[in-house]
Amino acid sequence: MRKAAVFTRDRSEEIVRQVEAGRTAANADVADRAVRSLRDAAESGTLEHSTEVANTLALLGLLDDSRAVLTAALQRDPTDVTALAILATVESASGRHGAAIALFDRALALAPDFPGLAERRERCRIEADVLDRAAHDLETYATDHRLDARDAEDNLIAVDARSLDGDRRPRFRMQLPAGRIRHDLGIALLFSRETAAIGYEMGLRRFLDAHLESDDVFIDVGAHWGIHALTAATRRRGEITVIAVEPHPANLEHLRRWIADNDLGRDIEVVPAAIGAATGTTFLMANSSMGYRVALCGTEVPITTLDALLADRDWLRWRRIVLKIDVEGHELAVFEGARRLLESCDVAAIVWEKGESYGSAAEDPRLRKIFQDLDARGFRHFCFRDEHQGGELIPLVELGRTCNVYSLRPGFLKQPRYD
Repeated sequence: MRKAAVFTRDRSEEIVRQVEAGRTAANADVADRAVRSLRDAAESGTLEHSTEVANTLALLGLLDDSRAVLTAALQRDPTDVTALAILATVESASGRHGAAIALFDRALALAPDFPGLAERRERCRIEADVLDRAAHDLETYATDHRLDARDAEDNLIAVDARSLDGDRRPRFRMQLPAGRIRHDLGIALLFSRETAAIGYEMGLRRFLDAHLESDDVFIDVGAHWGIHALTAATRRRGEITVIAVEPHPANLEHLRRWIADNDLGRDIEVVPAAIGAATGTTFLMANSSMGYRVALCGTEVPITTLDALLADRDWLRWRRIVLKIDVEGHELAVFEGARRLLESCDVAAIVWEKGESYGSAAEDPRLRKIFQDLDARGFRHFCFRDEHQGGELIPLVELGRTCNVYSLRPGFLKQPRYD
């Protein structure tokens, strides 16, 4: 047997920092060495710090590697609560919610006060409920509309958007694969909200409807399949320019299909790249189709900056811009690559996701830096109590909550309500 690999917590934290920074041309060799060292440690058999290795492998998206390390650790010690907790998280990320909940319950029975464990179990339960609800909604919707509900990627379900025109008709239509509705958390939520509720993220969509004016530009960073890009482009057809930025090839396929199906090719420009602080290539790691984030390994894609987009599109300097950023914890890098855009362009509003990766402002230096930079430019920050419902935009004072942040420049006149 190999000698036990020593993999310290400091080494794990170093690689986590590299994960957060993402892979670029400058750190590609470091990234490759980090992945190799993790796999070498995982293959060594007995590990002195197996949970640190497993947790870092999971953060890199190497879930099978992480599962193997954790399974071996639990064979040695079935009461290792940390290993149980990480394995439960790995199973949840793999879509195995039943197995994950059973592991969470084993860990909680051993350590009821283990930090964050009950919250992670509850999040896993909610995700399972979302998928179950979507499967039920799909069966109901298919029956009502006489559609085929078979579980297949090539079985496309047509869904009319909840965004309506002046005659109360849907402004665009979306094609959703039945297989993704049942198994992809983001698509499941979108489908259920559009077919069995008032709509997906209607707060943001109503905000766009209320404030986008003729000759405005809407830049959608992390456009996914295009629900917000299509909302903006159909607010005033032919009068608003939309730049939809999406890096992942699978998402791009759906995005381009939605644009073509709704005859919006002249209104929406697709930029097939990630956005960050530098140009080059990077990798994307997946949680769901809406959960790709920049990482050290995964699917290789080009990465550019908003300032580079500006340099190639000088006309942006003379147009009012509304910016949306949804990049799964990589928001600071996007802002760092947008300094010229923010300094020289008329950026009226920035809607950006403050997701679960941040925690609270007091704990996360990335989040503090974003707020400090935007505060220095005079932006004020708001949120909805419920993003799907809309309603009143209230000042963002509870910095630990997960939400879309609406950062509005001085003089921006928000509406009393967005209903």
